[in-house]
Amino acid sequence: MQINNTQLNKILKIQQTKIREVANKTDKPSAEVDQLSLSQTASEIQGIKQFISELPPVRQDRIAAARKKLEQNNREVTGENIASAMISSLTGE
Repeated sequence: MQINNTQLNKILKIQQTKIREVANKTDKPSAEVDQLSLSQTASEIQGIKQFISELPPVRQDRIAAARKKLEQNNREVTGENIASAMISSLTGE
Protein backbone atom coordinates (compact mmCIF):
# COMPACT_ATOMS: atom_id res chain seq x y z
CA MET A 1 0.00 0.00 0.00
CA GLN A 2 1.32 3.40 -0.90
CA ILE A 3 0.45 6.66 0.80
CA ASN A 4 0.68 9.79 -1.24
CA ASN A 5 0.87 13.42 -0.11
CA THR A 6 -2.86 14.00 -0.51
CA GLN A 7 -3.70 11.11 1.81
CA LEU A 8 -1.03 12.17 4.28
CA ASN A 9 -2.40 15.75 4.35
CA LYS A 10 -5.91 14.43 5.03
CA ILE A 11 -4.63 12.37 7.94
CA LEU A 12 -2.73 15.36 9.35
CA LYS A 13 -5.81 17.59 9.12
CA ILE A 14 -7.92 15.00 10.93
CA GLN A 15 -5.31 14.68 13.69
CA GLN A 16 -4.99 18.45 14.04
CA THR A 17 -8.77 18.78 14.31
CA LYS A 18 -8.86 16.14 17.04
CA ILE A 19 -6.04 17.88 18.92
CA ARG A 20 -7.90 21.22 18.77
CA GLU A 21 -11.12 19.58 20.01
CA VAL A 22 -9.32 18.09 23.00
CA ALA A 23 -7.58 21.39 23.74
CA ASN A 24 -10.88 23.28 23.57
CA LYS A 25 -12.54 20.83 25.96
CA THR A 26 -9.80 21.20 28.56
CA ASP A 27 -9.59 25.00 28.27
CA LYS A 28 -13.28 25.61 29.03
CA PRO A 29 -14.27 25.71 32.69
CA SER A 30 -16.46 22.87 33.68
CA ALA A 31 -20.03 23.51 34.74
CA GLU A 32 -19.67 20.79 37.35
CA VAL A 33 -18.92 21.70 40.94
CA ASP A 34 -16.20 19.86 42.81
CA GLN A 35 -17.46 18.01 45.84
CA LEU A 36 -15.78 16.37 48.76
CA SER A 37 -17.37 13.60 50.77
CA LEU A 38 -15.73 12.07 53.81
CA SER A 39 -16.25 8.61 55.13
CA GLN A 40 -17.84 8.15 58.54
CA THR A 41 -14.43 7.37 60.05
CA ALA A 42 -12.85 10.50 58.57
CA SER A 43 -15.72 12.60 59.92
CA GLU A 44 -15.25 11.11 63.39
CA ILE A 45 -11.50 11.78 63.28
CA GLN A 46 -12.13 15.35 62.23
CA GLY A 47 -14.55 15.78 65.15
CA ILE A 48 -12.01 14.36 67.60
CA LYS A 49 -9.31 16.70 66.29
CA GLN A 50 -11.67 19.64 66.77
CA PHE A 51 -12.49 18.50 70.33
CA ILE A 52 -8.80 18.14 71.20
CA SER A 53 -7.96 21.55 69.79
CA GLU A 54 -10.55 23.12 72.12
CA LEU A 55 -9.16 21.48 75.28
CA PRO A 56 -7.34 23.74 77.73
CA PRO A 57 -3.55 23.57 77.65
CA VAL A 58 -1.86 20.85 79.70
CA ARG A 59 -0.19 22.06 82.87
CA GLN A 60 3.15 20.34 82.53
CA ASP A 61 4.33 21.64 85.90
CA ARG A 62 1.49 19.90 87.74
CA ILE A 63 2.05 16.69 85.79
CA ALA A 64 5.76 16.74 86.62
CA ALA A 65 5.05 17.31 90.31
CA ALA A 66 2.52 14.46 90.42
CA ARG A 67 4.91 12.16 88.58
CA LYS A 68 7.68 13.01 91.02
CA LYS A 69 5.45 12.24 94.00
CA LEU A 70 4.43 8.93 92.46
CA GLU A 71 8.01 7.96 91.78
CA GLN A 72 9.03 8.83 95.34
CA ASN A 73 5.92 7.12 96.68
CA ASN A 74 5.29 10.33 98.60
CA ARG A 75 1.54 10.64 98.21
CA GLU A 76 -0.50 12.36 100.84
CA VAL A 77 -3.79 10.50 100.47
CA THR A 78 -6.05 11.42 103.31
CA GLY A 79 -9.80 11.71 103.59
CA GLU A 80 -9.46 15.45 103.80
CA ASN A 81 -7.37 15.59 100.59
CA ILE A 82 -9.87 13.39 98.73
CA ALA A 83 -12.85 15.48 99.90
CA SER A 84 -11.05 18.69 99.00
CA ALA A 85 -10.22 17.39 95.53
CA MET A 86 -13.81 16.28 94.98
CA ILE A 87 -15.20 19.66 96.00
CA SER A 88 -12.64 21.47 93.85
CA SER A 89 -13.56 19.40 90.82
CA LEU A 90 -17.27 20.11 91.33
CA THR A 91 -16.84 23.83 91.88
CA GLY A 92 -14.16 24.28 89.25
CA GLU A 93 -11.62 25.75 91.65
